[in-house]
Amino acid sequence: MNVTDTNSTNNSLSSSSHENPILENLFGYLGTFLLSIQLLPQVYKNWKGKSTKGLSATMLLIFATSSFIFGIYTIGVSLPIPIILQPQSFGLLSLVCHVQCLYYNSNKYHQKENKKEEIHIEEKRDKDENNDHFEQSEKKPTLTVTTPISDYERKLKLRNHQIKCLSIFSFWIVFFTTVQTVGALWIKRTHEKNISWPENTLGTLSLVLIFIGFLPQYYVIFRDKIVRGISFIFTCMDMIGCIFELLSLAFAPPPFNILASLVYIYIIVSWLLIIFLYYFFSWWNSRKNKEVAEENQT
Repeated sequence: MNVTDTNSTNNSLSSSSHENPILENLFGYLGTFLLSIQLLPQVYKNWKGKSTKGLSATMLLIFATSSFIFGIYTIGVSLPIPIILQPQSFGLLSLVCHVQCLYYNSNKYHQKENKKEEIHIEEKRDKDENNDHFEQSEKKPTLTVTTPISDYERKLKLRNHQIKCLSIFSFWIVFFTTVQTVGALWIKRTHEKNISWPENTLGTLSLVLIFIGFLPQYYVIFRDKIVRGISFIFTCMDMIGCIFELLSLAFAPPPFNILASLVYIYIIVSWLLIIFLYYFFSWWNSRKNKEVAEENQT
């Protein structure tokens, strides 16, 4: 065996030393399972509480968009099947949560049976000579006129709202399915021709959208000085699932996919930051309440 053959053999061994199809599929399917059902606790929490307060509908829609774009990338570059399935399920459940935000946060859902019209009647009293010529005015009690809304009208408004939300959900499903099908075929064709800029562009775009998607949630957290509405079961499952997907990529055949790994790493870091903010603002609010209580006592 000559030197060339030896070098080629050593390169082959070094490039495949980390490759393990069994571990690749094991971690891939574990990650896909967790990332596929991770949003179910959040969906259940929204449904049970009949509220999505604290959740950003914009964030969830951006997550869905990023997932389906990342799905185009995973199909186009022929990543392992578990990683191809993961963004589809996450994008679908993100759309479900998005529509839940539209449904539960609407005034039509919280429509009361009675509609109140308030008529404020204000009258000024004459000056009182015994009060050092200071003007005094007194407002009479507010007169409230109640106009009842029939049960049929209330149910009709709710039904129309349900149809609207289902129509929005159906539109996004059809739109994303069409775009993903066309995009995946295009990426596969360019990938076979060794044209890498389309797949790199989509991979980068999905990463940028995930970054943008967390911004509305951060805004809500810093605005309210509290983390609420987020299921921590969901966040933990998301992070563990991302770790498994990273391990699956590590044991996949070379070359190592850097863009896909950056997507999972960023998601882990973002959720860790939100968990940190949860405990930080809990401490901060507790401290402020304690200071207010001490001031009231003095």
